Amino acid sequence: MPPEPRKPVIVVIGSLNYDLVSVVRRLPNAGETLTSESFSTNPGGKGANQAVAAARIAFARSAGPDVEMIGAVGDDDYGSKIVQGLQHQGVGTNGVWTHHGTNTGVAVIIVEKDTGENRIMLDPGANGTVELLTHPQASIPGCLFDPITRPDLIVMQLEIPLDTVLGIIHQASSSCVPVLLNPAPAQELPLEIYPKIEILVVNESESAILSGVNFQTPASDSQRDDSVLSKAREALAWFVEKGSRHVVITLGALGAVFHEHEQPASSLPRSTSTTNFRHIPAAPVTKVVDTTAAGDTFVGALAVSYVAQKRLINYDGPEGVVAAGGVKEPFSLELAVKQAVRASAWTVQKRGTWEAMPNGLPK
Repeated sequence: MPPEPRKPVIVVIGSLNYDLVSVVRRLPNAGETLTSESFSTNPGGKGANQAVAAARIAFARSAGPDVEMIGAVGDDDYGSKIVQGLQHQGVGTNGVWTHHGTNTGVAVIIVEKDTGENRIMLDPGANGTVELLTHPQASIPGCLFDPITRPDLIVMQLEIPLDTVLGIIHQASSSCVPVLLNPAPAQELPLEIYPKIEILVVNESESAILSGVNFQTPASDSQRDDSVLSKAREALAWFVEKGSRHVVITLGALGAVFHEHEQPASSLPRSTSTTNFRHIPAAPVTKVVDTTAAGDTFVGALAVSYVAQKRLINYDGPEGVVAAGGVKEPFSLELAVKQAVRASAWTVQKRGTWEAMPNGLPK
């Protein structure tokens, strides 16, 4: 009788922040004081948010992947609350350590009540201390690249030091561990890093910063949509030309545009591989309430779909089952993007971050 297959694992390496959220009628002008309509505090950070999104979606299926978080918090109440919150959401925290003498990262978020649009100001705090490849307190990194214990997917952002992110991508590529990178907040990346990333996920502004494509569009709504889609495809072409394998550009109310590399990486030279550009419209929503968690929910859902497909877990049908030893190659990025679009549409219709994320994939 063959051994039981190891349960799939997603490791999220990234930021752990505490969010201070004010909801206002509109953004204040310079020198102006506005009264907030509401105020709340919540655990967050792109790393934590993406881990929770993946865990909530995966938890709905018994065969879904485990989600582990790697990162740092300060020795304060905010740090303790973040760790407790992650554990409550089903995220493993063995890789989260406390950096003494440093505050936990804090994000001040302003949300416009009528549009749900947000502005974020970030103090990275302990996130700036994350040096995973050498940190003695981190219990998971030693297992990241081991052939037996390595995860099915590593998910990262850029709210931790860039050198740490780049070092992990290089090691992951050498160890055949796929990486999903959400380069937010965007900063210039070495061109040689793009071919080492399995899935690149960016929004309009991040895409513009990285590719240099100007997303400024006509004022007319009738012309804007076509212009944005055209610019997104232009940016996609830039990422593909730099060697990117799978690329997704999220476009808010327009959904997402993506490039899917249809052949397994080992089967064709990149120069002869098929390129594929497609657009997935946004899922319908009743009312946009808060867009704060939309992007992180998208990434979490995409990560779960990637691992589920690779390990042959059925997420849209009956209760998921992992096929013994099953590995699917290539996976369908189109299916993953459709599922991620649905999940993020669910999120924007609710106030908050973790509590707004879906349990399982919305139908």
